[in-house]
Amino acid sequence: MRVKIGEKLKATGKVIVTVILVIAIVVVAALYLTSYTAGPSTPSPKKFKVALILPGRIDDLSWNEAAYRGLAKTHEQMSDIFDFDWTEGVYNVPDVAPALRDYAAKGYDLIIYWGAQGQDPIKEVAKDYPNIHFVIGCGWENAPNLAICDVRLEDGAYVMGVLAGLMTKTNKIGALGGVDIAEIHRGHVAYEMGAKSVNPDVKAVNLFTGDWTDATKAKTLCLSLYREGADIIWTSGDGISIGLNEAAKAARAEGLKVYVLQNEFDQNELAPDIILSGLIYDWSACFTPIIQDLADGKLSGKTYWATLANGGLKIAPYHGLESEVPQQVKDKVNQTVNDIIAGKIVTYSE
Repeated sequence: MRVKIGEKLKATGKVIVTVILVIAIVVVAALYLTSYTAGPSTPSPKKFKVALILPGRIDDLSWNEAAYRGLAKTHEQMSDIFDFDWTEGVYNVPDVAPALRDYAAKGYDLIIYWGAQGQDPIKEVAKDYPNIHFVIGCGWENAPNLAICDVRLEDGAYVMGVLAGLMTKTNKIGALGGVDIAEIHRGHVAYEMGAKSVNPDVKAVNLFTGDWTDATKAKTLCLSLYREGADIIWTSGDGISIGLNEAAKAARAEGLKVYVLQNEFDQNELAPDIILSGLIYDWSACFTPIIQDLADGKLSGKTYWATLANGGLKIAPYHGLESEVPQQVKDKVNQTVNDIIAGKIVTYSE
């Protein structure tokens, strides 16, 4: 039987139309299911812009490097929330406000100045930018958009005092500071309290350079104290710590058996046969909750603390001098740390 060409084309057309309709239905169904299961697309959350302004260098093995490493550690854990930039060498007070304003004008969400000398400038700039958050390292005055990072230096200093009081052979120890501000004052008082708690006969001498970076003056003061009979000096930190190391090396060259207790950073590599121990600051203990509060919209003008309890304050290892520290001294140091965390010891009082 013959089929007319027209009828054949008509039948073929019906098949094609049917196939097209089936494909269309499948595509529409797939699109519907995709939109139903995936839900509406949402934009990626905003990354906050954070700036860190340092008075010194990020490789100073002290105050500035501790801050930089602390923020970098927080960034490793929270890189999906924020990115950060930094500026070094903004030490002089007249330079602080312009550096702050520069970052503010660029739309940064959080600007940190790392030094108490910036208290007045950062307070002034924070008033002019009420929608930007600011943080100052070891300042003393908060504002609605100005928080403080600080350290319970008195707790760590008390532990250093216990170590010095037990290790001294001359019953004369020292403490070197830069400027006698509140945080440093608490530390020096606590250092003496800790030493006397284990050695009532010890005499603690305080030295201040009046500056955070004058290593030459620090060396002169500390070498003089070593020559006067002190055999252990702790420093409350910053660039002056290098001067203390040099003083101890000079004293050793004169035949004096002296030690150094450092602060803020483990400087053992600079003088491994002289630096007995010290305090290490891990500022991520402050920066991490600050960034989290920023992300949650809860950041306000409060103080965030680095402590023995939260790991922001740590005791540096004895490294190669481990054998020179008797076990009973190590045990007492560890017990003191635990007792401070447990609230059994008052580390500062006037």
